[in-house]
Amino acid sequence: MASLSCSGVSKVKKGGVPEKYTSLGRPLPLDEHACSVSFPRWADVVGYEEGDPVTHLALKVGYPRFKFHDSIDRLRKHMIAVFKLSRLDDASTATEEHMAHIGPMDTLSCMIWPTPPVAGRFTSFMEAGDGPVPVLTKSVGFGEMTVVYFQEEFMSKAKAFWQHCGEIVSSRRATAALHEFSIFVPDITPKFCTCGKRRHSKSDALEVDTDFLGRFCGEISLADMSPSDTLVERDRVLGTVRSRIGEMCNEPVENVLITVSGMAAIYTALRMAQAVFGGSDVSTGQIVVFGFPYIDTLKLCERKELNPAGSHFFGFGHAQDIVDLEALLRRPGTRIKALFTEFPSNPLLRCPDLRTLTRLAQEFDFILVVDDTIATYATVDLLHSPGVKVRFCHVVLIIIIIIIIIIIVVITIITITTIIIAMYHITSKLLLCKHCAAFLHFFAFFCMQSLLTIRVATTRHLTYPKQPKPKHNNK
Repeated sequence: MASLSCSGVSKVKKGGVPEKYTSLGRPLPLDEHACSVSFPRWADVVGYEEGDPVTHLALKVGYPRFKFHDSIDRLRKHMIAVFKLSRLDDASTATEEHMAHIGPMDTLSCMIWPTPPVAGRFTSFMEAGDGPVPVLTKSVGFGEMTVVYFQEEFMSKAKAFWQHCGEIVSSRRATAALHEFSIFVPDITPKFCTCGKRRHSKSDALEVDTDFLGRFCGEISLADMSPSDTLVERDRVLGTVRSRIGEMCNEPVENVLITVSGMAAIYTALRMAQAVFGGSDVSTGQIVVFGFPYIDTLKLCERKELNPAGSHFFGFGHAQDIVDLEALLRRPGTRIKALFTEFPSNPLLRCPDLRTLTRLAQEFDFILVVDDTIATYATVDLLHSPGVKVRFCHVVLIIIIIIIIIIIVVITIITITTIIIAMYHITSKLLLCKHCAAFLHFFAFFCMQSLLTIRVATTRHLTYPKQPKPKHNNK
């Protein structure tokens, strides 16, 4: 968990909780590009879900696929303003024909995408479905970033692609673009920091003259680098990361593909399955979602714009679901091109029978896509065995942990047993009433039966000593 400490003295509300920790919209951790945000009250959660304007205005950061970072919002507004002004420029490519194509300027909206191919997939998504959405694509003028214009009424559909497909623009890249356009970018964190200073991660403070990431974070203009140099530096950084992942997975670097988010990886796998089995016809073959997955994976496979052939959902992921899956696969006319599952699942932590699923994938010729986000590829090896192979170093660690747990349990059982036996002997010798002693003896043996699950053989009878009658003194 990231540190939230900073110098200065905080105001304290009732209950002794510092005010800086109870502020709606506080970035978690306290960073300009944080991916989490504080909702201190249940009413704030309700307000967010119901679209309360006051709640949403207080949020400048959030989970990137659910909440536009303040820098991305500012860049979107800037591109809308640029497009409207270009109408007055005779030399602009935004002709009257383009204006009429996308509708009135007063209700114009847009989305920013990292590259033209991503923008092209977004355009296809908007044009698919029951009602095609008119769009217009243009370059942002910063690297490969691309803007797609459309009417505000279709914003909910546009956000669905942003959320479910995950091919989004990072907040740092949007900030770098704003700096390039000489647009003021206000700091977010000083409001929540008692020291009144901007809080940022180490990656934002890299030496700009020696590290490409410094330029990427907006410390220096990309205009100072030629396009070829920019691509070389990008490939160098990505190549280093891919090589490291390849070493951990025992795979060559060419088999490692890096995506901007987890959902982008899922979407990429879906597109690969469609390309392998359907070519240009994405309606060929259906998708199976096995086990209850992360909800956006299910939504991604259910969207007709992204998966026209439809999907089958086996929500439990247990043995009976495997039987039902095999019956579906053997049904005449059924064609499955990919099965998506998780190991373990999020959030139920269920582990499907990957050995059986692998056998079915080989028999019926479909792609088995396993999301190992919870376990991670550093812990389990799902690529080189039909089942699950835990890496050796982690096996040793797990064995050590199990041994420690067994030792602790044995010591605990011995301690409890000793205490119970001692209680028995003590209560047998004390001059207590017969009913009290009987209760204690019963409780002692009940605990021994429950905790140890064995029968304790004793050589003495569980009889209670007769209490001597008190002698009355006549004096």
